[in-house]
This record gives sequence, C-alpha cells and structure tokens, in this order.
Amino acid sequence: MTTSPTPVAGVRRPAVASLDSAERVPWVAYGLAAGAAGASCVALFFLLVDTVMGRPFWTPHVLGAALFLGEAPSLYVAPDPLLVLAYTAVHFAVFIGLGTPAAFWVLARLPSARGRGRPVLLALALFTAFEVVFLSLAALFAPELTGMLTLGRVASANALAAVAMSATLVAGARAQQHRGRRYRPCRSKTAV
Repeated sequence: MTTSPTPVAGVRRPAVASLDSAERVPWVAYGLAAGAAGASCVALFFLLVDTVMGRPFWTPHVLGAALFLGEAPSLYVAPDPLLVLAYTAVHFAVFIGLGTPAAFWVLARLPSARGRGRPVLLALALFTAFEVVFLSLAALFAPELTGMLTLGRVASANALAAVAMSATLVAGARAQQHRGRRYRPCRSKTAV
C-alpha cells in the first residue's frame, strides 16, 4: 500500500511539469527549429560557394580538420567525409545552442512580436553572437582559417542564418500570441 506524502505547513514542494509541458513550454521546440534553420542556411551557403569553386564540402572539411586535428589542410586535399560529418554535427549543436536561449527570450520576455524593430533587433543580436563565436573559436583553434575562408563569406552566411532564425522565432511568437499563450516560468506552490 502506498501513501501520498502529507503536506507540511510552511514547506514548499517543487513544481512538477505535467506531461503536456511541451505544449505549454514551446521555446525548446522553437529553439531547435530556429537553430536547425540557421545551421542549414550556413551549411547550404558554403555548399553552394564550395561547389561553385569546384571543391564541394571543402569548408566543413577545413573547419573539421582545424577543430579535431588542429591543422588546416591544403587546398588540394579531398574532403574527408568523417571530418565533414563530425564538423556538421558540432555546427548544428552550436546553432541550436544559440537558438534555444534566443527562443526563450523571444517567447518569454517579449510581450509582442508585432513591433517592426524587434525582428531586426533579434537578427542583429544573433548575427553579433554568431560572429563573436566564430571569430573566437577561429582564433583559438586555427587563426589562419579567417584568411582561408574570408570573413566576408562568413559574415554573409551568418547574416543569412540570423535572418532565418529571427524569422522562425518571430513566427513562433506570433503563433503563440494567436493561440493566446505566452510562456511563463513555473513557480513552486506552497503546500497546503
């Protein structure tokens, strides 16, 4: 026979999320979607650039070699599929890692996504974050990469990602407003 705990006066019980919490807390799903959209924009941008240059998958190969091997390969080395896949996984994880807190901020903190400047402000904030992360990691792992990849291409790809992520998050916020919901963090209730 199981007994339920008896409430004690003055003792707070932590709030337990219900099974439908994904419906009430959509920021994780929107963060995943926005991060995937941003990462896909960058990946497709560089796939297009690399293909036009006659070296498909060269950029993720070079970035993967710098990240995992600590070296920048020659322009004439064929891309290693394992390095390309490993770097792509890290690439998506970083964008999802930046998209999830952005989704929380948009869905929980913005009272309205209808303001004209909010999507632009969000895109600028995301673009700045992408540039800072890339330049910091490039300086840490392989400073010569900034010359090989050209900062203009990186900035263009990051700008596309920021616009895609901003559009995804603002559309999510508008959808939540249309449903009449806004994420509110759970608060623990005192036991009675």
